[in-house]
Amino acid sequence: RSVLSSVVFSERGLLEELLHEAQTEKTVLQAEVERLRKELEAFDPVFFDELEDLKYNYNSELKKNFLLEERLKAACERLGEEPDVPSGSGT
Repeated sequence: RSVLSSVVFSERGLLEELLHEAQTEKTVLQAEVERLRKELEAFDPVFFDELEDLKYNYNSELKKNFLLEERLKAACERLGEEPDVPSGSGT
């Protein structure tokens, strides 16, 4: 065999090995996708609607909490008191 044919043969072997590895990874990923699909089937659309409602309500309560903390700070300042509000709360 010539040097060129040896190189081509060697590259072909490497490419076949890479192809086999890619096919194996594809099979693993397809199995994972199928598992995740089955897992998601357990949740109906109502679940996701409720989840969105919870996220909305949580954010609304955070805003209310922030406003109440601001009012408390202003009231304490008028009375010359130090407000007992944890730092970083509200947002």
